[in-house]
Amino acid sequence: MPPAPFGNPPDPWRPAGEGSADGKGGAASFRFPSALATDGVSVFVCDTGNNTIRGIRIDTTEVVTLAGAPGQAGFRDGTGPEALFYEPNGIVLVGRALYITDTGNNVVRRLSLEDGAVTVTAGSPLEGGYRDGLGRAARFNGPTGLSTDGERLYVADTENHVIRQIEISTGRVTTLAGNPGERGGRNGKGRAASFNSPRGLYFNEGELFVADRWNHVIRVVIPATGEVRVFAGEVGRPGSDEGAGAEARFYQPFAVAGIGDTIFVADTYNHKIRSVIRN
Repeated sequence: MPPAPFGNPPDPWRPAGEGSADGKGGAASFRFPSALATDGVSVFVCDTGNNTIRGIRIDTTEVVTLAGAPGQAGFRDGTGPEALFYEPNGIVLVGRALYITDTGNNVVRRLSLEDGAVTVTAGSPLEGGYRDGLGRAARFNGPTGLSTDGERLYVADTENHVIRQIEISTGRVTTLAGNPGERGGRNGKGRAASFNSPRGLYFNEGELFVADRWNHVIRVVIPATGEVRVFAGEVGRPGSDEGAGAEARFYQPFAVAGIGDTIFVADTYNHKIRSVIRN
């Protein structure tokens, strides 16, 4: 099975408020939400454990289910509750559409905010694998992290250990960096580089930051050239040390985001949010 955010934790971890209720503020409930996007008016949520996409009005805290059937995993295109997802893990906003990595279905989906219609952008539903190609001819294996530069989607194809890109206008999928099926931590260009279960992505000013989970580092990919290097941490050396560049240590980082020259890291198994300053 493709990777859920954490899998099911032991019972003592589980909070009493787990559920799928729509409503305002504390009246709403979620189950293992894993990814967020915003347009400044609403926050959009991959409610992974409920297999749904939710929306939260920032000013009122009202939560509504935009697409998917709570608690029902599966694959089906459709509008609103007619659509089905299987453990969605990544989400970005482009114009008036949300793009979603539907991890368990091995596809990237599009949710229109105009009419609620959910369609496949790339990948073949339920058919995992690796293949570049156009739209449904492409194959992914447990895609998770997602980011965009407005023209392309960048996808952490986690179980293939590569970073893919999708041309939004055409749906064409190509491999940006990493060697399909090979776990590793090499720097280099394009397929000469290697990753180990990459997850969170963040694109900014021509650079794509990658939470390279099992390498315990943050990597940078230059989409224009395919060049990959380590931004912070040391490959294969987990820990929690503070420091600059290779002096820092992370332990299974899951997500990255940023504001200006500051990159924020969800250092998941250290139970910390870290920050790294770009030079």
